[in-house]
Amino acid sequence: MHQGWGRPNVQLAKERAPNSLIVDQEAVLQLGEVVSYDIDVAAGESELKVTMVYPDPPGTTSATMHRINDLNLKVTSPSEVVYHGNVGLDAGTESIAGGVPNEIDTVENVFVTSPEEGLWKVEIEAAEVNQDGHLDTPEDDVVFSLVVTGGFGSVCVGPTADFTITPNPTRVGNDVFFDSTVTGGAGEPYTYRWDFENDGINDAFEADPVHVYQRPYEGLVKLSVRDVESCPEKVERTISVTGPDLRYEEFINLTEVEGNGNGAVDPGEVWDLTVNLRNLGNEMAIGVSADLSVDAMTPGPVAILQSGAVYGDIPVDFVASGIPAYRFQVGRDFPCGQDVLFNVTNIVSTDPDNIYPDEPRVVQVLVGGAGPANEFYNDGFETNLGWTSAGGGEWQLAVPQGLGGGPATPDFVPNPDPDNALEGSRVLGNDLTGLGSSLGNYEDNVSSTMTSPPIDVSGAVDVTLDVFRYLNIAPQDTATLEVSGDGQQWTELFSVADGLAEGDWVLMHFDVSDLADRNPAFRVRFTLTSNDGVATSGWNVDDLTLIGVTRESCEPVTRATPGDVEGLTVQRGTEGQLDLSWQPDCGDGTSYGVYRGDLVAGYESLAAEPGLCSVAPTSASIPEGAGEADMFLVVPNDGVFDGSFGVDSDGARRAPVDSPCHPPDQPDACAP
Repeated sequence: MHQGWGRPNVQLAKERAPNSLIVDQEAVLQLGEVVSYDIDVAAGESELKVTMVYPDPPGTTSATMHRINDLNLKVTSPSEVVYHGNVGLDAGTESIAGGVPNEIDTVENVFVTSPEEGLWKVEIEAAEVNQDGHLDTPEDDVVFSLVVTGGFGSVCVGPTADFTITPNPTRVGNDVFFDSTVTGGAGEPYTYRWDFENDGINDAFEADPVHVYQRPYEGLVKLSVRDVESCPEKVERTISVTGPDLRYEEFINLTEVEGNGNGAVDPGEVWDLTVNLRNLGNEMAIGVSADLSVDAMTPGPVAILQSGAVYGDIPVDFVASGIPAYRFQVGRDFPCGQDVLFNVTNIVSTDPDNIYPDEPRVVQVLVGGAGPANEFYNDGFETNLGWTSAGGGEWQLAVPQGLGGGPATPDFVPNPDPDNALEGSRVLGNDLTGLGSSLGNYEDNVSSTMTSPPIDVSGAVDVTLDVFRYLNIAPQDTATLEVSGDGQQWTELFSVADGLAEGDWVLMHFDVSDLADRNPAFRVRFTLTSNDGVATSGWNVDDLTLIGVTRESCEPVTRATPGDVEGLTVQRGTEGQLDLSWQPDCGDGTSYGVYRGDLVAGYESLAAEPGLCSVAPTSASIPEGAGEADMFLVVPNDGVFDGSFGVDSDGARRAPVDSPCHPPDQPDACAP
């Protein structure tokens, strides 16, 4: 039971008085009315405390709810974080964001440490007025008192706001018109903030915006308005948006088109992959298509050779595969052991006519890793590599001696520990040498763990865990195997709680790639929990092995690459045209990209000339353009990767320009 809010501190109250707001039964509220106050919190303020109390008529002793009327306290931060009265204060001394309005107490508090700088909003709402709580007026109404410390406050009479939604309900892809009506308060100009999906993100800032929903949505639309004196008001309406909801599902059929045939995606190779999309909406999607692009976070050169695919019609909760397969080529300079990161973009349907949100970095393809997975970590428990125990459990790394096992019950006949390890001489287990009061068996009423040290898996992917068990656990006791990627959150792989009696070694095999791949701190944990009933021999564990594809198996493919060109000349051609010519590529380029820039602006202004990224001959005609001092650069390419962008005045090779014709790769093919 929690009662009271501590003792008053007169000295503290005096010190905080200049930075506070006190309201003593000044506002009278009828049912549904709200009064709000703006609280200006300075930077570095240590705490914001808000207390609201209201007088309530006597309750009925036989009633389950003793309060009569209900006033609710709500505090909103400058970044729209909402705190309701007393939420979190039953378990701690600081309020917790979210929750629901308090419907029980006549005293409500919000306590926030290190509050955000800016204008906070404190609202008091008359949620229920069942009996007159303020006899000085003829109406059924209520009054309250409010004390705020930690910020300068003022009474704020906000504007009146409302809005309409047309059409409502609607479908994805349609224009939805939001028309607001705002009057009163301190007057214009009003400022507007719209949250169309109730996710705390401001989506529009005009009075009457138009919005297109890309995914189905059923919920609130929120409008926040402030008048010329920044006095706020909020209004909410519901909207129903139906339609398909197209999401990335998985990629399949990763197929080598050109490469060394070792089964891995290696630098220099060409591959196809197929991407599946699922319709999670409530309508069939007609005429679906989508594109594939390389994400900017990809650590090396990759070219998309087939970027578009058609998915056709996708019924609700069905999956479709794109045709044709997407095709990509990995650059020779791509670092082995890293992923190509692909985005699924321009996801569209023709009915409804809609563009769905992009799915960034959902496809990850490892470059390198030829051949089958290999064993890269093994613990046979011959020495302790850093395992730690907690909670008792008599965990040991020792030679098993065939101890423990009994007693038997009509429904359960346990086995002792094994006489020998599976490999070597030692195992990990519970009471292997005869400890405690139940020799060879775990003890009653323990809740214990045995946890591995952090295992460095940063150099492997597609990781699996193999471990052998020899387990005897009594009914009502529990044995569990878990893994973790950070030592904090644990994922259960195996658990038994209804009794298990094993007389031989059993292999357990698990895919742990979600937590282990490229993780320098992967962990494994065995647990044992017992009651005060039958105890038996418990865990025996041996030969724990991690298997995966490692970086060292990368086999880059050697291929011809473009280099650079020399001898570029520019002459006036026919009216309004410039004739460019150059010498052939010094490397193995098959076509050329023409770039134009502003000589005054410099090298950074170079950009590919539209339509001239794949010029076959060693000449081209281009429009003069509007620039008074244009400069030109010709870069050879093989239709997939660009060659060299030449050298600067110091002889150093220039970096590729932004948005080149093709990704750059091996740009020094002709370097001495």
